[in-house]
Amino acid sequence: MLDYSGFKSEFISRCRQNLGESAFAAAGRDVYIEEQPVRKAQAGELTGLIFRTRGSSCSPTLYVEDFFRMYESGHSVDELSLAALTNVIPYIDNAPGFPEDAFEDTSKLRVRLLNSSRNSDYLKEVPHADSGCGLSLIAEVRSGEYRAVVTNGLMESMEISREDLFEIALENSSAEDPPVLYELSELLMKGHDSCTDLLGSESGSFFPADSLYLLSNRNCFWGSAVLFYPGLLGRLCELLNGPFFVLPSSVHEVLLLPESGGDPQRLAEIIGNANRTIVSDEDYLSDDLYICGSGVLRRIPAVIEKAATLS
Repeated sequence: MLDYSGFKSEFISRCRQNLGESAFAAAGRDVYIEEQPVRKAQAGELTGLIFRTRGSSCSPTLYVEDFFRMYESGHSVDELSLAALTNVIPYIDNAPGFPEDAFEDTSKLRVRLLNSSRNSDYLKEVPHADSGCGLSLIAEVRSGEYRAVVTNGLMESMEISREDLFEIALENSSAEDPPVLYELSELLMKGHDSCTDLLGSESGSFFPADSLYLLSNRNCFWGSAVLFYPGLLGRLCELLNGPFFVLPSSVHEVLLLPESGGDPQRLAEIIGNANRTIVSDEDYLSDDLYICGSGVLRRIPAVIEKAATLS
């Protein structure tokens, strides 16, 4: 079996050979594959294969690492190179992109939440808002189903300050991707469509202290960022009748538990075990446990002595 370096060389060579034998080549179309390192959130630096057509500003991209994982699971290089071309051909003439004015419309700005240390190199190229507890918000431009992270260069071209970027992106996200709070046991039994959103509950409603609650956005996609929606932590303290633990389940959601209902050492162990056995690298958020009291989020490091009680 080839190692990654050997696979990459053979895979790219086969992809270029297949492209040269394709209908595009027969029709005299000037399509070529450009190999380029691409730094992505959560994944680090990947090897991108960009299928370029001269004169077009939008080009579909595949990542060698995705195909190497399939190679390790038993697929051949020939099989994977043919599959790569089959998957990308429909997009060569219709590469997904953004309207020309998409990056001028600040109403399209949204937020995501990442682990700061895991993405330290990536964040050098991307404006971010550091929460002070090991997590950072980044901004993206949303156009339909397509998303583009706001880089330092893009922020400059948008002629917007970092402070305004995140103020607008948080306001937009709060309005367009509103937060939801579900009791986890009900969610598992009924599913999203039939589950009650508890954020609509009246203050003083009964919330069992030994129940877990799932917090995300309406689509449960990149929903962990709702933690930093304006005023939400204070609202959660009211609903849960005081301080509560935050378990960083993934970049898509977090779990909440009233402080009186859990042991911090045990909760930290649960987070660590889940991150090692269930949560993928792409979805990882943090190994740390958090606690919120009086609307303020604090990190309890993964190595815990004793959690302080918040009033």
